[in-house]
Amino acid sequence: MAADRPVAAPKIRLDRLRDRQRQQRRDHDDLKDEEQKLRARRAQAGEKLNDTEQELRAVRAEIRKRAEQNGEDPSEITDHALVRYLQLIKGVDVEAMRDEIQQILKNQPREDVGPSKSVYVFAGCAIVVRDGKVETIIEADRLGD
Repeated sequence: MAADRPVAAPKIRLDRLRDRQRQQRRDHDDLKDEEQKLRARRAQAGEKLNDTEQELRAVRAEIRKRAEQNGEDPSEITDHALVRYLQLIKGVDVEAMRDEIQQILKNQPREDVGPSKSVYVFAGCAIVVRDGKVETIIEADRLGD
């Protein structure tokens, strides 16, 4: 009987190890199933997004058509176009402005307002940084909006 005891302990440990491995496989399979479900949801969302974008393009086309019929200029000026206009036509040194904002970020105290969002207050304005990118600059008193 004494010879059986040493054999039983390793067998119990081996059984526990196998149980743990089976559980890890089940957990892995569950994660793979979840991944597949999320991929399917993403595909459905992509299809819905494509449909919505198509509808949006149609509505915008109708808005442009009606604006032209009324003698209006239907052009919309994007922020990027405005920045390029300031840079190329008005001679504004956009890179110098970028450097200036970077210096403000380095020198001003940061207030974390969310897991990935920070605010720097400077000269009555708030520089809002989300996920490591300056998202916007607003009047500091509008922070609660």
